[in-house]
Parts: sequence; structure tokens; C-alpha cells
Amino acid sequence: MPIMIEAEEGDSILVSGPAKASLERGEVELFGKRCTPKTELKIPYGKCFPLISLENCLLKVITGSMGEVKHLKEKVIPVDWYEISEKLKKDEIVTSVILGEIDVGKSSLATFLTNKLTSSGFRTAVIDLDIGQSDIGPPGVIGLTIVKEPLVSLTDAPLIDGYFIGDNTPTGHLLQVIVGASKMVKRALEEKAEKIIVNTSGMVYGSAARVLKEKKIEIIEPGLVIVLQREKEIEHLVSMFKRRYRLVSLTVPRTLKRRSREQRYFLRTSNYLRQLKNQRILTIKMDETGLKETSFLTGRRLRNVERFEKYLGTSIIYGEESSDCLLLVSTSKVEKERIMSLQESLKKEVKVVTPPELQNLYLGLENREGKFIGVGLLKRIDFNKGEMQVLTSSREEEVGYVTFGYLKISEKGEELLKRKIGSF
Repeated sequence: MPIMIEAEEGDSILVSGPAKASLERGEVELFGKRCTPKTELKIPYGKCFPLISLENCLLKVITGSMGEVKHLKEKVIPVDWYEISEKLKKDEIVTSVILGEIDVGKSSLATFLTNKLTSSGFRTAVIDLDIGQSDIGPPGVIGLTIVKEPLVSLTDAPLIDGYFIGDNTPTGHLLQVIVGASKMVKRALEEKAEKIIVNTSGMVYGSAARVLKEKKIEIIEPGLVIVLQREKEIEHLVSMFKRRYRLVSLTVPRTLKRRSREQRYFLRTSNYLRQLKNQRILTIKMDETGLKETSFLTGRRLRNVERFEKYLGTSIIYGEESSDCLLLVSTSKVEKERIMSLQESLKKEVKVVTPPELQNLYLGLENREGKFIGVGLLKRIDFNKGEMQVLTSSREEEVGYVTFGYLKISEKGEELLKRKIGSF
């Protein structure tokens, strides 16, 4: 049954998904976007939409089994969010970076600031560095969008370009994340962005996080660093930046809930499925394509692999050798001791992989100019023909570069396994 909610000016209605909401009368504000009567909203599981009543209004809500609605007699968006949005409009600051741990409202703030800026006529770019919970583009991709008018969610924004990392965490890929951040800021400026909002991941604890945040800020050189923290949980990062950069701390909305692991996984799975919608099999010729994040096609192909078959005790489908590496594709798994023994004998790294380990590997696709054009799943490599069969929704026929990711994804969007860094 629909829930009818009458709210007065200044009230907040929190709708947690799965749910649908329809504004029957009056106006509300959602993340800085004004919504008028007959506005229809779909709130996915794992997300909450805070609707701020701008006048007396009537809202109709239908919730799913896990959905929830709360009517509060207060404005849940903090006053300092409005204050910083006004400051960004008046100031010459171009790039702002948002820092905070997980579930402090970084994406909500990024959406809010973007909507406030676009409402004032600024051509605004948003760069999403949170590869584990991507709002812009596929999971595992640093996404860039240009927003021309206010929107309900950054997931509605078109992907202008991206940088494929291929994992759900920056851990192990710090250099790639920094390179991707730099490239997307450069691209945003090429797109004539007047304001750039950079959202970051919730990776804020430990030595790797310190290095990542420090170098990311250093390469981006923002005009403003915006910190979201409930108490003083990322004060160690604040201390790193406060002498060199303009910094402001904002309030975390008190009603903000932490997402469960299940909710985060659901949102990521839904995104995978969205990216692989209307999929097809694309055949890519490997010798005409640049391969990244892999050792394949970096060595001399081996025509005689019998000695390695005897050494490893398995049949070899494909092999190549370079000055620093021997890469073999075998029909069955090989004992670690045999690989280590061969490695010691050759005095170089030995990598052995089986076809099942390659199947469903998450891939990033670029065109000949190096522009990101989509993601795909590796279904098969025909080593005799030198061809890759890739399941993708990309409509591009000319693939210039393929980046091997670090996740295996099922066609249902499930994360199956992780590839060890450097394994092939």
C-alpha cells in the first residue's frame, strides 16, 4: 500500500530503498536539485534519498520489503554544506577534492555540490575515484562526467571518459589510481570544465592509504580539500594537508547510516549488470591490439615447449619467453614446487596459467586513441588464431587497447575470484 506523507516547509523525508516515490504536491530538494510535482523517484536497495520540503508538500511512497520511510521535523542536510556551495560559486577555486572514510556522505556531498554549481550555470565535472562503489561508470573504473543540469544521482550522469583499474579496491594499484586521477583531471579541463569535484574512496587508514591520499592530492593540486569526518577519525590526513592546501571540514549528516557489506555488494553487482546489458561477443585480434596489465605478447613465442612439459608434468598450450619472464598456458594446474624449481633453473620469473583462470576475467576496453569505451569479460583466447573472445556491451568495433583486470566476474555480475597481481 502507498504511504502518503504530508510535510511542512523545512521537514525532511528519508526514503531508503528499495522504494518508489512520487511528489504529488509542492516542491522538495534532493541533493540540491529542486523537484516539482509529478517527479518520480526510484530508490535502489542500499541507498537513501533525503527529500527536503521547500514548502508544504505531499509525497506518495511505495517501499519494498527492505525499504523504509522516515519523516523528520528538521533539515537533515547540514548548514555548512550550503555554505561551502555558496563559497565555491563565488570563489575562483576550480578543483575540490572530498576526503572521508566509508559511509560519511562523500557521494551525497559530491552530488549536492554538483547540483548547486550547475544550477548557477557552471560547467561542472565530477571525477569518481571510489572504484569499489562507483557512481560514475562501471565498478573498478575511475569515471569522469560533465554535468550540465541538476540530477537525482550521479549514476544518471553520462560517462565522458574513464580509466580502468579492474579491481574493487585501490590496494595493490596505487600507481594506477594516481595516474588515472591525473588523466581524468586533465581530460576534465580539456572538456572546458569550470568546476571539478573529485570524490575519493574510503581507504583512509594505514600506510598505503596515507601514501595514496598524499600523492593523489599532490598530483591533482586542488584549490580546496573538503574533509568529512564524524569526529577526528581522519585527522592524520588533515595534518598532512593543512599547511599546504586550503582545507575545510564539513559536518556528516547525523541521520546518515552505514551501509552493510551486503548492500555495498548488491550495488556493485547491479552496476556490473548495468554495464553488461545488451551484451555480445566481440572478437579481438591480439596482435593488432595493445595489451595492458599482463605479460601476454611481451615475449618471443615458443614453438617447442616439450622440455617445459616434462619439467612441469603437464601439457602446454602456449608459451612465450622474454629476458625476465617465462609465461606458459597449461592444460592443468602445476604444483608450486615445480614452478619454483624451473624458476631457479632459468634464473627468471616463471608464470603458469590455465584457461579456466583466464575465463570471465574483467577487462577494460579503449579505442585506438586510448579513450575508454567500456568493460567486458574474457570468455576465451584462441592462441592458434591469436584471438580473444570478449563479452561486452560496447558498440565499438575498433578496440585499440585491452587492460586485464584483477577480478573474475560472472555474467550475473557476481565477483568470483581475484587475480594475483603479476600472475600473468
